[in-house]
Amino acid sequence: MTTPKKVLLVEDELVLRNLYCKILADGEGKGVFDVRTADSAESAMMMVERDNFEVVLTDYRLPGKDGVSLIRDIRRDHPSIRCLLISGFMDPGLVRAAIDAGACDTLKKPCSCKEILEAVKKAAESDSALFDREANMSAMVEASVLSSILIDTKCDIKCANKAFREEYGECVGRKCYEILSVSRNICPNCQAAAAVDAKRPKTVVRTARAPRGNACRVEERVEPWFDRNGEVQGLFVSIMPRQDV
Repeated sequence: MTTPKKVLLVEDELVLRNLYCKILADGEGKGVFDVRTADSAESAMMMVERDNFEVVLTDYRLPGKDGVSLIRDIRRDHPSIRCLLISGFMDPGLVRAAIDAGACDTLKKPCSCKEILEAVKKAAESDSALFDREANMSAMVEASVLSSILIDTKCDIKCANKAFREEYGECVGRKCYEILSVSRNICPNCQAAAAVDAKRPKTVVRTARAPRGNACRVEERVEPWFDRNGEVQGLFVSIMPRQDV
């Protein structure tokens, strides 16, 4: 019989702590994980030092240090532990902070029992402690309230959020400039943000194609997407129609 993998659940609200614990420990009645619980980042770190956990699932808002800080501390001292952040206040900034801290996934409350169980299963079954940065960047794109896409260095769209898909349709695998550029050429904004000597976010107001093909003015923010070595491997692009120009 396989020994259940150990999961540390960090949640300060007793009702949610008991609920998540039941979801992860019982699953579909099969005793999926050996779950231990903590109600603060401080107590969680003490438990991590004493025991061998495969996965830590932590809330963001905790007494003392927040969940992102906890993930950063755990990944620094115990890089083999996979960490997930769950929060009712998830936005692109928090997703990015979790990614940079070393989270392998983020969950937005409220989420279903199945979503929680599947996310922890995926983390526990991964072959290495290295998080899938592209998957996490996809989560950040999806969390954006603006029409947003993630593109690689060849301008191929890797993922698009719901807002973008509703405006432009399914576009994964296509060139972003084929969809957005009036001239159908690579936008200078993307070229500048991806340049070796300009690895920083850029925001411009420019003419772009609207969903039905006509031209419109948009405010476009382009942010480099780095690999673990600090090299640009793509761009996070968000666009917002301008009504004042």
